[in-house]
Amino acid sequence: MDIEQRIDEILKKLTVEQKCALLHGVSSMSFGKIEAAGIPEIFCSDGPQGVRLENGTTTTSLPCGMALAATWNVQTAEKYAGVIARESLANNIHISLGPGVNLMRTPLCGRNFEYYGEDPVLTGKIAGGYVRGCQKLGVGATPKHMALNNQEICRTIGNSICPLKTLRELYLEAFEIIIKEASPWLIMSSYNRVNGEFASECRYILQDFAKNECGFDGVIVSDWGGVHSAKESLRAGTDLEMGGSTSNWMGFPLLNELYYLKISENELTDHVRRVIRLILRISDANGKVENPEKLKKEHIDISRQIACESAVLLKNRDRILPLDLKKFRNILICGPSADFKHNIGPCEMIGGSGSCHPDHEVTLRESVLRKWGEKCRISYAPAIRFADVQFFPEKWISSCCCNYSDVPGGKPFFSEMRNDTIFSWRKGEVAADEQNRDFISSPFYFDITVKFTVPETQTLNLVLRRTRGVSCHDVTLNGSSVLSEDASKIIPFEAYPEHEYTLKISGYRIVNNGGALNILCHDQSAAEKMLQQALALAAESDCVIFAGGSNHNFDREALGRGDVYADIPSLEMCDNQGDFLRKLTQVNENVIVALINGSVLNVEPWIDNAAAVVEFWYPGQECGDVISEILAGESVPMGRLPFTWGRKLTDYACHANGNYPGVRGENDPHVHYDEGIFIGYRHFDRSKIEPRFPFGYGLGYSSTECRLENVETAGSITAKNISVKVSGSVKNTGPFPGCEVIQLYLSYPADCPDERPNKVLRNFAKVTVKPGETGKFNMELKWRDFAFIDNEKLLLTAFPGEYKLLLGRNAAEIFEEIPLVLA
Repeated sequence: MDIEQRIDEILKKLTVEQKCALLHGVSSMSFGKIEAAGIPEIFCSDGPQGVRLENGTTTTSLPCGMALAATWNVQTAEKYAGVIARESLANNIHISLGPGVNLMRTPLCGRNFEYYGEDPVLTGKIAGGYVRGCQKLGVGATPKHMALNNQEICRTIGNSICPLKTLRELYLEAFEIIIKEASPWLIMSSYNRVNGEFASECRYILQDFAKNECGFDGVIVSDWGGVHSAKESLRAGTDLEMGGSTSNWMGFPLLNELYYLKISENELTDHVRRVIRLILRISDANGKVENPEKLKKEHIDISRQIACESAVLLKNRDRILPLDLKKFRNILICGPSADFKHNIGPCEMIGGSGSCHPDHEVTLRESVLRKWGEKCRISYAPAIRFADVQFFPEKWISSCCCNYSDVPGGKPFFSEMRNDTIFSWRKGEVAADEQNRDFISSPFYFDITVKFTVPETQTLNLVLRRTRGVSCHDVTLNGSSVLSEDASKIIPFEAYPEHEYTLKISGYRIVNNGGALNILCHDQSAAEKMLQQALALAAESDCVIFAGGSNHNFDREALGRGDVYADIPSLEMCDNQGDFLRKLTQVNENVIVALINGSVLNVEPWIDNAAAVVEFWYPGQECGDVISEILAGESVPMGRLPFTWGRKLTDYACHANGNYPGVRGENDPHVHYDEGIFIGYRHFDRSKIEPRFPFGYGLGYSSTECRLENVETAGSITAKNISVKVSGSVKNTGPFPGCEVIQLYLSYPADCPDERPNKVLRNFAKVTVKPGETGKFNMELKWRDFAFIDNEKLLLTAFPGEYKLLLGRNAAEIFEEIPLVLA
């Protein structure tokens, strides 16, 4: 009996109540569970960069999504997803809530680090690899968020006002590629409104585009809490509402619609069929559960390999890299990321749902000391520490107690003693016994008392960093009120070693699960001293390795609803890193900058004087070893930029035209997409803006020669059976292993009855070659690659005419133009 016949048999046995029950979650992260019909419970998990568990279980922290895109390697994406799939199965997880595929319209989007850059073809093909890598092991993947979720500001309520041509041709193309090339079992809709309709109610996207045009036969699942109606969402194409249970719109409200005959039971059939099909696909796959401990070493190796492959060499003056450790014997390590762990902490503080919790993270400082300590003299001076993530040193704290109660100042129903000031209120993150742990599922009041001393006189800045839904209404220091009425600001004070200080914070957590409060402590008086110490050491060093960039207080998800703000404030490197780097490059000519971040940064103040720059993204838990391997030449950088790196914010279309972030506020937050299809390199080309680094850019330690060898054309545009095959070779002419990413762009006929970009990426091939060897590449374009959305009928169309195929190393370096007359 095939799967559709089995679905028919199950449908016959289900009551209308059971059918409705299959259209919403049975818990925040699970659905299904109709025991009478033999339907099991299916469990989901964030995130796209590993398996995020909040029960104390650790999992592999992989490089971020932007890093994966920077590999330009579909096979690597499959391997990446294989780690997620195996660790999912080991923890009874059936669905990965990734990949994230929203395009980089603005470099300020807080979740750019999770996504795959600015181009729909690169995004679609890398995400397709992720989907295949999960599903071949029996774990569902969930491309998200469909569509126009390109900023975190007001992401749950904002209205993305976008021409249908732009929506279909640009922002939906990645989803089209994923559907047609990878057949995903699920797709997640977005929170935002699309031209006035919530995405979960947008029939054009869900039904007309995904299901009817692209033939998607899987489940369209809402983002968590992203459904706002029963009838409208159902008729638009939403199949499954997450998270929650019978109180969801697809629970009792849907039953009510059925009871009053506002919708019919027949209207449920396709949606229920899709959910059952998904459950059978997962059940039939019978994914093999492996021992997590046996997988750990293999997954650590894979994480490190992918991170090395994703590293983008942006500058390498006089081929200073890889470092000759016999020449550079006196090395200074500095910068805020040199001894900082980006993946340790509660999810709210390490990026949001795209985070996960590894059992360790290797820093650059520890890696270099371990690997190079016997060969070189290694000095360490932080110079700068991230001010927004400087927690109270545990050695200062004599006690930290939090009392939880139902009313302000009431009798505590639970008290928690800690040795740190990092509070995260999700299940599995509270040091309570099983009996009391459930209290975090409801709102509560808290009273925190921290007693501490300082080792020396210093000027401190106290900062309360909290997530939405956590309110601090009174803060006192040694009995004096320093903060009230929920104002968030810096609390400066002079601290002396002969005093014990008592910090008290009272407030409430209004959300039902989650929320976090961190008490930060920045030693302001030490900041200038650290800078001067680092500059003095730099002047005496053979070379300096600066590790910095950003952290997940900037690259993060907006957790919360309404007029939330979690986008990056600017392109400037936080904590005056840019100014320090400018000074650093003046005292030492051999400054090597290792960037750790998820989007564009302003490098203009210092980059011309830096010796080398490598973009490492957020490379995951093996961060330090990845950097040291690349810098020493144990591995070679093979990444290419998935976006265009501008020199200033107004280089980007939505900032140049004033359409970011749009109108904020609870009444009618909205943003216009007036730039149309011209984002990223398309806009830079049209506006003749010279970027700092073009889309697809990346250097190597070796050199290559790229040759076009053959172009073969068959069929025709008018018959829609056109096929153009392009082949060639890449020769490694240098002393190191190397690679080339051959990028195939298309230029449209001059008389095309539509404004077209100068060129668009249509395919790519990554060729890895050893010294002296030659590798081959083969790419094919078909009718869809020549097609675009016309202005009148809003349908895919392609015109005969004189095209050009452009073969390039990046969007600005084209090494071959191929005229192509197509009839």
